[in-house]
Amino acid sequence: MAFWTDASQFVRDPKRNFRFLLTVPAINHSWAVKKVDKPKFTIGESKHVFLNHTFYYPTKVDWETITVSLVDPIDPYDTTLGVVQWLSTAGYRIPSQGTNNVPYTVTKSKAVFNNTEHKYRKPGNHVVPGHGNFIIKQIDGEGNSVDEWTLYNAWIKDAKFGENSYDSEDMLTVDLTIRYDFANYEHKMRALKQKWQNKGDPHMNGTLKSNPNN
Repeated sequence: MAFWTDASQFVRDPKRNFRFLLTVPAINHSWAVKKVDKPKFTIGESKHVFLNHTFYYPTKVDWETITVSLVDPIDPYDTTLGVVQWLSTAGYRIPSQGTNNVPYTVTKSKAVFNNTEHKYRKPGNHVVPGHGNFIIKQIDGEGNSVDEWTLYNAWIKDAKFGENSYDSEDMLTVDLTIRYDFANYEHKMRALKQKWQNKGDPHMNGTLKSNPNN
């Protein structure tokens, strides 16, 4: 039943670019997000040449980085502060004088967003938990979740803190490049009478399956 020919209460609008929610863990505010890429992957190829013919075979799946852009408010959550606090929790330390300093370096277990040590310190030193999965939630016109992309073992690969210019009156933004190991998609809802209902078994919702146990 085509959405452009049927406007009944059982037919939902198609997905729209602006209908999404994203909470960036360790930065802690979805309302500051301006835009975010959806996950993307490429599949490598292996080539076999025989006489005048070339045959291609799919090889490894590689999930590519995505970018997210956030405005940089002052209160209650400062985006730049959140990113710098994430970097500190990930294990980075600035060099200092002396020879007795512990040689900290960034590690994956500390850098991933679901590390429970990620905290956000608001003005007044009020600490807010900052860990969790990186989830892009597509919503409908009533705020219901239509589908979700979950990025596993996500961490910040690149951070750009914008630029100052006397020629611009735009809000300052922070742009992040997010690296992750793999992503999973879940189609969340279906139309049932007048309400959206959860479909139940995620494996029937288009979610990628896990490896079998044996």
